[in-house]
Parts: sequence; structure tokens; C-alpha cells
Amino acid sequence: MKIIGHSIVPYEPLFYCHKESDIRSDRQNLFYYQESMIARAIKIGANFSLKTDDIVQVVMANACGAKYIITPKELAKEAAKVAQNYLFDSQICVIIESQAEIKELYELGVDAAIFAKGIKDGNF
Repeated sequence: MKIIGHSIVPYEPLFYCHKESDIRSDRQNLFYYQESMIARAIKIGANFSLKTDDIVQVVMANACGAKYIITPKELAKEAAKVAQNYLFDSQICVIIESQAEIKELYELGVDAAIFAKGIKDGNF
């Protein structure tokens, strides 16, 4: 399991993008699943990750080339199963608040745990 945002684990931060103009090609961008934002990232050749709310968004996020697909914990088990069945290139992730949650994520089959510290505000 990959760990992003923990103080003792080296990681590449994700930069949260509020609007299309926040997306940059020199970093890992993160935004909610929105087709216009995805199109912008693809157009400029930017790396991106997506926050998703349902399994259709999870499937589409992988098809579009998202590096990380962040799901709510309640969707994580289903998303991990779909990702395994279809050999996703994307990794299924959940945002966590404490190290104690890692065991639960392992049991759900997710690929990565993201601490809030691993997400930077990309609007600066």
C-alpha cells in the first residue's frame, strides 16, 4: 500500500485545483471529477488525480488516465474490486486522518492511503 502525506514517508504531494486555470503540467493535480477539468488536464499533458463519488466516475477516471482515484471509504471496497478485475492503471485511494485507519484500508483492498498533509492547495 502506498502512503501519501505521512511525515516519515517520502511522497509527491497532490495539488488541489479549484478551477481549470489552476491545472499545471509541472505537478500532480487533484480535482473533483468534472469533464471540463479532465479535458483541460489532458490537453496540456498534466498529471492528474480525481476525487470520485460513484463507480461510474471511478471507471471513467481510469479510462481518462487519472493516476490516483480517490473514493469515499464507503465506495472503496467496490472500487478496489473493479480496479482489480479490469487491471486499472490508476490506483484506488482513500483520504485518512490517522495511521490507525491503514489496517481498515488494507482490508478494503485499496492501493493507497492519503493523509490530508499530502494535499496542498494548488491555488497560489
